[in-house]
Amino acid sequence: MSTPRAVDVVRRYFAAVNEDRFDDLGDLFAPDIVLEMGGAARCEGVEDAIGYYPRALAALPVHDDEAVSTLTSDDGRRVAVEIVFTGTTGDGRPLVFAAVDLFDLDEDGRISRLRSFYDTTYVAAALRPPG
Repeated sequence: MSTPRAVDVVRRYFAAVNEDRFDDLGDLFAPDIVLEMGGAARCEGVEDAIGYYPRALAALPVHDDEAVSTLTSDDGRRVAVEIVFTGTTGDGRPLVFAAVDLFDLDEDGRISRLRSFYDTTYVAAALRPPG
């Protein structure tokens, strides 16, 4: 698989997530996808993985993952993305944090494993209602 194809898959992933088109992720995920996202429970399989996104983003009706840098392995099967996440909670509070997503792609160019790393303590505290 070529590197441009891997980068395109990742670009399509972020577009779908940022636009709340979670069902579109089914076309990008391998049948045996594994998600390991911050402190969340591990998700396995397409249906479980797609279901993660509306749950994870429920408290952030406004959200955007901006990929600020991307590194791709020589074989095009692994992509690391540095992200700046910006969002707004349902009660109007802003949230900004950095993250790194690691994508593993299968031989067909579908995402077979996705791991996201960020300061889960900071994010959990920021999402708690004030008071």
